[in-house]
Amino acid sequence: MKRKHLIVAVLAGLCLMPMLFLALGNSADQEIQEILKVAPLNPEFEAAMAEMIQGTYSCAPSDGFSKGYFPPPVDIQAINADQELTMEPLALPTKWDWRTRSGVTSVKDQGACGSCWAFGNIGAIESRHKIVTSGHPTLDLSEENMNSGHLPWLWKRCAGGNTFVALSYLTNVVKKTSLQQFQKGILTESQDPYKATHTSAGTHNPALCADTTRPLPKYRITGARWISNAASIMKNAIYSNGPITTAYYAESPGGSHWYSSNTVYHWPGYSGSTNHQVLIVGWDDNKPWPSGSGKGAWIVKNSWGKFNSLGGYFYITYGSAKVGSDGLYYTGIRTAPTRENFYMEDKPGWIYNIGNGSSRTGYGLTVFKPVNANEKLRAVEFYNPFTNMPYTIKVWGTVSGSTSISVSTLKATKTGKCKEPGYYIIPLSTPISLTKGARYGVEIKFTGPANNGWPIPCAGTYPKLIKAFAGTGNASSYARVGNTGAFSRVVISGITFVPDVRARTSY
Repeated sequence: MKRKHLIVAVLAGLCLMPMLFLALGNSADQEIQEILKVAPLNPEFEAAMAEMIQGTYSCAPSDGFSKGYFPPPVDIQAINADQELTMEPLALPTKWDWRTRSGVTSVKDQGACGSCWAFGNIGAIESRHKIVTSGHPTLDLSEENMNSGHLPWLWKRCAGGNTFVALSYLTNVVKKTSLQQFQKGILTESQDPYKATHTSAGTHNPALCADTTRPLPKYRITGARWISNAASIMKNAIYSNGPITTAYYAESPGGSHWYSSNTVYHWPGYSGSTNHQVLIVGWDDNKPWPSGSGKGAWIVKNSWGKFNSLGGYFYITYGSAKVGSDGLYYTGIRTAPTRENFYMEDKPGWIYNIGNGSSRTGYGLTVFKPVNANEKLRAVEFYNPFTNMPYTIKVWGTVSGSTSISVSTLKATKTGKCKEPGYYIIPLSTPISLTKGARYGVEIKFTGPANNGWPIPCAGTYPKLIKAFAGTGNASSYARVGNTGAFSRVVISGITFVPDVRARTSY
């Protein structure tokens, strides 16, 4: 659907949040203070959220072809603007198609439901598994469970989503506790078959997303990476990793920008919002444009069933309809272990960035208490918001304080660089043995590009649309700007901003 640009002004107050003086010192006679700010959200996201609050946003199809994508809270294309400058050039063929290389699963039909975002992301995961697994087996995963189980995002199933909502579902796995409404993780199609209806299950499927009968997650992703919409970057990602999910602005078949019996989509120069998410499985540099003014197109797997003579695939010409927006690929999936714990507080996933407006470095800290004997800290996980971001991970064995947190007894340090924005799982060089009930701290130093004053990716609530959330009692998160001092909770105008730092253990 096309956005109403005036709606941006309606929610301007939600984005321009007041500044907060955050206490960083931990001594009684000296307090270090920094002014923390919240980076502006993506204006297109704000416009979509305004429509949801007003009740004017709808994914219900009027023509039989549902969409269901709305823009993400962070403008990924702006973050990735310089990604091409550091690209490693590859010798790529003029045509590449994962359909001919055992790299795609079957075309599916989202029906009368705004769930394209679930099909785009699940399709990318299924493809990655098929490509990297010996024998190229077909894995059929549940779009229904992702579409229904996206709490604490509050809108009903079939009401839309994007890669940020998908990653919240894919990464925020908790065990069966009293916080059942946050239980997520990939199930198979046979465990939760697809139902293309707006009316069933309300905001989530109560039988498979919220109560104790829900199966434990079958699989875990190993990471995800956002890429720029530059054709060279997209081709590198497709060739090296597999199909990528992307957004664009879609007309229903038969519209004025469809050609060759709905097999070619051509809309150069489009500059509005996006509304549909699909899977790009390859490209053909020699595909002629309908206008005769150029050539080259992406090969796309849609979620409208076999709506045309290509069995549900189509070509979209390079640069048309903002194709490449919110482009993302998954690094892989693995079978989910049954004996692991995940300590985190940022259940909605990455929504905001915070900082003091000038420093390009910031620190996030998650403090947790192991709940089982013989637990070992094996990996640290986080969202990285930048291209080529250096990071430093520190694991602390002593944590003191409650509102002002101090750490000591360094147990491990690990440094590295994140080439692309995305979700990263960093294994420690040596697992760290933990004591049940003791307090440990996992710290990450985030370093953004020059002139970026809000380097810390955070979760947070959003009025009427993202549920207030609380820690499980075994994990809580804090932030700091500046190289020294204590960590503190970040609360601005009553909203808690939680750094995206997570600890994964086994026992």
